[in-house]
Amino acid sequence: MFEKSIDQLTADISKWADKALSLLQKRCEAADRISTAELSAGNAILDAAEGESTNLPVEAVVRARAEVAAFDAAGRSCIERLADAKRAKRQGEAAVLRKQAAQLRSEMESIEAKVAKHLAAVADLQGAQFRTSTALGSGLPRTEILQTQIGALEGRAQSLEGELPRSGALNVEAATSVDALLAAVLRYESETPTVQDILDWAVACERGHEFGGASRRYRLVWRDGVIDAESYTQVTGLVRSTPGPFTGSPVYELGSDLFRAGAA
Repeated sequence: MFEKSIDQLTADISKWADKALSLLQKRCEAADRISTAELSAGNAILDAAEGESTNLPVEAVVRARAEVAAFDAAGRSCIERLADAKRAKRQGEAAVLRKQAAQLRSEMESIEAKVAKHLAAVADLQGAQFRTSTALGSGLPRTEILQTQIGALEGRAQSLEGELPRSGALNVEAATSVDALLAAVLRYESETPTVQDILDWAVACERGHEFGGASRRYRLVWRDGVIDAESYTQVTGLVRSTPGPFTGSPVYELGSDLFRAGAA
């Protein structure tokens, strides 16, 4: 059976993340068409002469709604494939770690076999049993070092073989829209908040303010798939300041450039 490399699995994650973003954009465009079609249908009904058909404008609304529903279904499927790609990459990384651990274990067992052979020869000469020990002032035996490395590799592999983590945190620097945040979150290898939750959170952070195309920094933290209150959008261009009492140079208000969902 053909197994994909870690690079190929990473490419799969990027492919499905890009696809999800593309579908989201098309879904938003289709949703705008619903509003336009509904307005046209309403006007057509109001302006229609008695007995005149208004089927065409109404049918346009139906088509636009069906289009949105189709994008929603495609988006859900895409997100599922993205999650599968993330799991596959973690499994692939775990397999690599297991292989490395097996190689170290083989090396350790080879050393132990050689040591046992030499100890047996010494025991035969001395007429007494001997065991290995660490000489004072020297480093750890190679076998102990290998055993520690094996334990670390197997521990990391075991964590990757479990379910996708449901919590995480990331920073996105120098963004000019929420698209950069969505791209980073979709590639993040854990269960993440839904795209809609992230969009709602970003809108809530901006409510009462005008970010426009200003450069911003996103700090998104989530636990069990839910966005945490620790999250914020930082827009340094909106930091508040007052003239200094002596020189008149601006004194910036610490934290005034941080915007959180629900904050005034």
